[in-house]
Amino acid sequence: MMDDSQPLDEQSDSTTLEADSSPSRRAILGGLAGAGAAGLAALAGCTDIRGMGGDGGDATDSLPTVENPPDVVYVPSHREGVEPLGTVTDGPYEFSAMVSYAHPFWLVTGQTLESVEIGDDADVHLMVAVRDAETGQTIPAGGALRTTIESAGSVVDDRNPWQMLSQQMGLHAGDNVGLDGDGEYEVTVTMPPPAHRQTGSFAGRFDNSGSATFSFTYDQSLRDALTDRISYVDESDRGVPGAIEPMGSAGRVPLPADLPGTLQGDQTGTGTYDPPRSDDANVAIAVADDYLGDGEPYLLVSPRTPYNRFPLPGMAPAVTISRDGTVVAEDRALQTAIDDGAGFHYGASIAALQPGDDLTIEMPAPPGVARHQGYETAFLEMASVDVTLGEW
Repeated sequence: MMDDSQPLDEQSDSTTLEADSSPSRRAILGGLAGAGAAGLAALAGCTDIRGMGGDGGDATDSLPTVENPPDVVYVPSHREGVEPLGTVTDGPYEFSAMVSYAHPFWLVTGQTLESVEIGDDADVHLMVAVRDAETGQTIPAGGALRTTIESAGSVVDDRNPWQMLSQQMGLHAGDNVGLDGDGEYEVTVTMPPPAHRQTGSFAGRFDNSGSATFSFTYDQSLRDALTDRISYVDESDRGVPGAIEPMGSAGRVPLPADLPGTLQGDQTGTGTYDPPRSDDANVAIAVADDYLGDGEPYLLVSPRTPYNRFPLPGMAPAVTISRDGTVVAEDRALQTAIDDGAGFHYGASIAALQPGDDLTIEMPAPPGVARHQGYETAFLEMASVDVTLGEW
């Protein structure tokens, strides 16, 4: 469990829970076989996982869910079974792909949360993460990344997957997809140049597109492996504020102390930076002088998930600056940016910025990312953050 004496954002690896990997999912299912209605009733509050019974089968697996989860990041009921498809580097891009069983997730439109159930034709959940090949910094793909699945020379699926947030996989692109029965499949991933401003040594680094190809065999062996790899969180830990441990390849943004510039908005004043918070998100803030080489102070705002430090894209923050009670700049938009030292963040060069200024950072839109279990109830009503700037 976490050390509550540390601010959430400083708890990088010690704040998360490992799920219990035994007994296996298939062993549990085997134990329920023939149990009838009484045995199935014990699975109330579970979600159906379809398509794991092989071609022509209508077998239905069920996984536990958390009923009435809190409106914060919470520990989910289980850790998903995944099959890594490998990592491919193309220029500055590093692509990692994996598949899991098709499962429900949630979409966010404005401040509306919409549950996406498993379609009858969904066979797997395909996930792709994009990072910088040198630093490992996550490159949010938005809706620009495209996946094309082929089998025997024919296109089976072609789409722009959702940008998603998962405690296990971090920020990635993913969706439930249908296949054409058992067989060999090839996945081609294409990534156009990201629309984010590129700062630091990333300037000009991602001006070209990147692509990668992965392959996998969809058969009963894979389906068995995915169900065997499901692991369960102890019932007493499910649904409480917290998170499970991410995979080693899940990209995190830097600790606040490692961000460029001088940190602002310390909530404790104890010497250990405790960032401002907005609807359970930690919002690290820094000012760096002449960071873009334009002679102006650069305001850097880095919202991230608590516990695992995943970036939160898909927002539209803006800052209002007041000095001695007078507004000197209003609703100045902060641009999305990727940086070798800061990772994904929002920022702007602002000539008017001075020590002693009062900043109100408005976040009118929640992170526009789809969510896996454990994130769906958090980051939906982002409150503004107020900061008085110190020296830099």
